[in-house]
Amino acid sequence: MLTLLIMMIIVSGVSYVLVKNDLSVKGFVINDLHKQVNSLGNDNNDLEIELMSIESYKLLASRVEDLGMVKVDKIDYINTSDEYVAKR
Repeated sequence: MLTLLIMMIIVSGVSYVLVKNDLSVKGFVINDLHKQVNSLGNDNNDLEIELMSIESYKLLASRVEDLGMVKVDKIDYINTSDEYVAKR
């Protein structure tokens, strides 16, 4: 009878340790998954911003074509000297 009681205590102690170990491991896994979710959320936000930028360019490019505007190949700048600029 005493040996049965001791065996039950040992089995209960071992099972308690195993359950606690399993819960600890699952806690670490859940923590890693939360970090991954946050990282993926940040990546998703960055991709949404990039998508909006691309869509904005496409909208602007289509409006430019609709208005009949053309691309400028060469820009000529006018050089001015200080003599022609209004001064106080």
